Amino acid sequence: MPVVHHFEYQAQSDAPHVRTGEIVHDFPLTPETAEYDETVEYISIFIRSHVTASVLDRYPRLRCIAIRSSGYDHVDLAACTGRGIAVCHIPSYGPHVIAAHAFMMILFFVRDMLGARKAVDRGKFCDEDMQCLDLAGRTLGVIGIGRIGREVVRLGSAYDMRVVGYDIREDATFAEESPKFSYVDLDTLFQKSDIIVLACSLTEYNHHMIDASRIRQMRGKILINVARGELIDEAALLSQHTNLRGVGLDVLTDESDEGLSRFTGKDNILITPHAAHRADTTIVTRWRETHANIDAFSRGESRNQVV
Repeated sequence: MPVVHHFEYQAQSDAPHVRTGEIVHDFPLTPETAEYDETVEYISIFIRSHVTASVLDRYPRLRCIAIRSSGYDHVDLAACTGRGIAVCHIPSYGPHVIAAHAFMMILFFVRDMLGARKAVDRGKFCDEDMQCLDLAGRTLGVIGIGRIGREVVRLGSAYDMRVVGYDIREDATFAEESPKFSYVDLDTLFQKSDIIVLACSLTEYNHHMIDASRIRQMRGKILINVARGELIDEAALLSQHTNLRGVGLDVLTDESDEGLSRFTGKDNILITPHAAHRADTTIVTRWRETHANIDAFSRGESRNQVV
């Protein structure tokens, strides 16, 4: 059985899933934390590690990096390819959970939970100051109609919303099977949508796709991001956030405590700590799939490899 070094280990949730002989580290693997070690052949990382060429240089015998999540933009794939290091990930481990988290954020704003909390904190059992919305008949725009985006579409349809979506690859079968859903171009999505959910992968082409001009189009609307922080020009968002009804962010470009501090204390911004994926079932799935990927590689098989 391969000896694996697991980074970003959280004892409370991860302890039952680590196998005997595996080595755990409670910090992310980054250029600042990586230490030279000629014995390491297998590592697993989660969402806050950042594996660069300089990190790889410190593990000369490294053979496989197992990512315990779906995204792999925090790993230098070109550097791994050049060194013959395999990288595998988990394509899906709970898209319905992430979609539910997105809708939790939507409901926080449309049901004015902040207004309710403020009234109760003042000792007032009164709803007269709450500004609530009805989702039925409103338009939900979903950017990225992959596994997560499709679950968001289904939830929006269940709330009797009109749902429009944008994706660079349209799935005609999914559209036919979803009577309340239609594909549109990006400009139309921003024009028609009352609520916009980002559920797409980060690429070189959509970095800061939500820029100052797009944010100006969202006056009075709700923006939810359960994808990647870099999709949004956060400086532009912070300068214009009061024009939106609400902003729900599960991801940030800088997910350190310092990065978080820029967003705190703003009533219409709801932050969760990259936790949309988190549930009892998804933790089990992540570890099962991670070990299956590693074991397959050790047998000379390719399973969920991106390089």
